[in-house]
Amino acid sequence: MSLTKDYQPRYPFNSNYPIDHKFNGEYVTAISKVLLGNIKTTAKAYHEKHNGTKDNGALPKKVTITLKEMEKLVKESNSKAPNGEEIYWPSVGVMNHPTKAMELGFMTKEQSKRRPSFDRIKSSLKEYSYDNGVISTIRYNMMKGNDDGHIVNNLSVKIELPNGFKINLDNPSAEYLSQYTQSLASAA
Repeated sequence: MSLTKDYQPRYPFNSNYPIDHKFNGEYVTAISKVLLGNIKTTAKAYHEKHNGTKDNGALPKKVTITLKEMEKLVKESNSKAPNGEEIYWPSVGVMNHPTKAMELGFMTKEQSKRRPSFDRIKSSLKEYSYDNGVISTIRYNMMKGNDDGHIVNNLSVKIELPNGFKINLDNPSAEYLSQYTQSLASAA
């Protein structure tokens, strides 16, 4: 599906009702499928996610959470991240194409940072499970730096590649920054 200016969501979030209300039931299922798909991709071994990289023996993370459990976590969130930040519930099309959605005016940059994200409570546990998960925001997930959920830095990283391409990363987690720089090094 390509996101266009004429996009109409099939299952929109009804903000007149809480996330766990029956009027948002189809939306909860749809967004839970997106979140489950995202973690299945994220859980893959590094070489499976990045074409051209060699298998370094790193194992993929386990995904044991089910769709019903994901739906339960979405409802249990009460539309708040663990830090109290309000979760922005975009449609599935917007969730899957955030950059295009911002270009078309379906979502602001601030709303994009508050999209829902599955977050492992203990990152040291290499498993995506109901017991080790919570629904947070993209911003909270990226800024979370340790297993107790406290932000460990306020970091702004600027990278300039030999071809002149510039990249700015605001508050990346140590794990994200490590993976990102490894992917840049392997692409060089």
